[in-house]
Formats: sequence, C-alpha cells, structure tokens
Amino acid sequence: MTLLFAYAVVFTTFVAYRLLGWANARMATVVIALSTCLSPPLTAGMAWLVDGAAVTTGQIMGTLLIFAAVGLVSIMGQPQHQHHTARPTGMAASLTRTNA
Repeated sequence: MTLLFAYAVVFTTFVAYRLLGWANARMATVVIALSTCLSPPLTAGMAWLVDGAAVTTGQIMGTLLIFAAVGLVSIMGQPQHQHHTARPTGMAASLTRTNA
C-alpha cells in the first residue's frame, strides 16, 4: 500500500506537473490545453492494454468525439497568416503610454 501511495505521489503528480511545466515553456499554450483533453481516453486505452480493463461503447464513442474535436480545433485554429501588430490593451496599454 505504501509503495502504491509513493507511486501515486511521485509519478502521477510530481513528474506529471514537471513535464507540464517543461512543455509550457517550449510549446504553445493552445497545444498544451488541447493535450489535456486527450488524457482520459489515453488513460482508458492504457488501462485496457496493461490491465485488460473493459472498454465500453460509450468510452469508445467519447474517445472518437474527443479526437474529432481536438483535430477540428487544431485545424480551424491555425492562423490565417495575417500580418498585423497587436496593440496592448487594458493595464498593459497604460504601462506603455508615454507622458507627452
């Protein structure tokens, strides 16, 4: 029991958050956010492969919907190659104003 608790704390919490921080520093935030949607179906797939856990029709349909949604957002969210400069708004705008 103690070994399982240590595994849960060290691997699934500490290592997972370290990897998430590493990925956030190197990848776009949108990619990281979309990847979190894939965690439940991938976990169910690993449970089936490793432990032989039963996979229901609802889980399969949910997995297909999640993969379709992530794919659609990935395709539709690609930039349209518009070249314009973003202007700061809100507090950032007030900090960048010069006193003339």
